[in-house]
Amino acid sequence: MTCRRAFLLFLALSAPLSAVVAGGSDVDQDIPITLAAYANARCKKGDPIPLAVTVENGLKSAISFGTFSLDPVPWNGETSSLTLVDVYRNGENGGLFLGRPKIEPPEQTQSPSHYVLKRGQSLVIKTDLSKWKIRGGWIPGRYTATVRIENLATERGRHTVSVLSEPFSFEVIP
Repeated sequence: MTCRRAFLLFLALSAPLSAVVAGGSDVDQDIPITLAAYANARCKKGDPIPLAVTVENGLKSAISFGTFSLDPVPWNGETSSLTLVDVYRNGENGGLFLGRPKIEPPEQTQSPSHYVLKRGQSLVIKTDLSKWKIRGGWIPGRYTATVRIENLATERGRHTVSVLSEPFSFEVIP
């Protein structure tokens, strides 16, 4: 499948944005929780690929998000509820994703922190995309990717949703 076809399929499946709650039942209405992901437009091969993912709560009630960190840490704690879903290079057929970063917390690490977002509030998670393993490695080329935030708790914890970003693009240069 070409990147263009995958993008069109993504658009068809994601509009309007609705979520599936844990347990598999569809939510009766659209869930106004948005996710925007941005990578640096150009990164040099071998350097980090900075990624900022913004979660914004448009619900009437608060949502909560659990993670070990909002910023990159050597043991990958910021990736605990963040998934690289799709990544394509130079419009090639087939995704490149091979594996997520291994999370190895220090012995004295406590449980994940929970961040509560009231209506209209947002939260930014920063990480390095190069922590994920992809086929062929992060070699020079033009990339398109999507990410997903998992385990957002809504309605006082009665529902858990995952939200997918729109595709974003960046370039790795020699």
